[in-house]
Amino acid sequence: MDSDDEIEINFVETILTSCYKYSQPDTLIFDYSRIDEFGNALDSNYGHGSIYRQKDLCTSEQILTALSKGEIPTTAWSFVTKRSVIEKHDLLFSVGKKFEDNNFTPKVFYFSKNIVVISLRLYRYRKRSGSIMSNHPEKFFSDDAIFVTYDLLDFYDQYKIRELGAVVGNLVMTMLVSFPDSKKLYNELNPIRKKVFKDYISIEKRHTKRIKKYVKMYVFSSYVGYKLYRLVKGKHWK
Repeated sequence: MDSDDEIEINFVETILTSCYKYSQPDTLIFDYSRIDEFGNALDSNYGHGSIYRQKDLCTSEQILTALSKGEIPTTAWSFVTKRSVIEKHDLLFSVGKKFEDNNFTPKVFYFSKNIVVISLRLYRYRKRSGSIMSNHPEKFFSDDAIFVTYDLLDFYDQYKIRELGAVVGNLVMTMLVSFPDSKKLYNELNPIRKKVFKDYISIEKRHTKRIKKYVKMYVFSSYVGYKLYRLVKGKHWK
């Protein structure tokens, strides 16, 4: 948990009930709500995808696909997993790096073969104006963004499944959209985008609404230079 966030009062009970119902799944994913500094509800558009309506156990491929489409958050507070999954595969956060959830969570999902998705919003994420992520210039994050993206690419290279490639592609586009003024980030992530292009497109082509944004911008940014990408980025992403 983040130190200023909250969980619903029935969090532990709900998790344990699902564990017993589904015979000890590897991982349980749950929805979340967004609150302000005073605990008031805020609108939230990230995550909350159709995957939360799933009633049966999910496979790692299903969850990675949902992750690549932004249907579930990448954040480490959005799921509970067995300690044995973490220890068996030596899964660690990248020490001292921002965005460390982005190269940690997909690995957990990959090694989780039986996954339960809980539709309830059990976690309360607090959005503060004074947070680290909102009070530093983009250059403060670029090196960390590059590091976690390449680390996840290394993981994809090791296991070579399409769903992981799509997650890498989604991470690349998220970083580019989040930091459109970073030429260094654009140049460093170009080789990754090209490498996972087919995997990313094969997943996204079935999701019509996001084609208008992610896929078009993905293709566009692959074949033009940084200056043109930055120039038209705002128009395409509104």
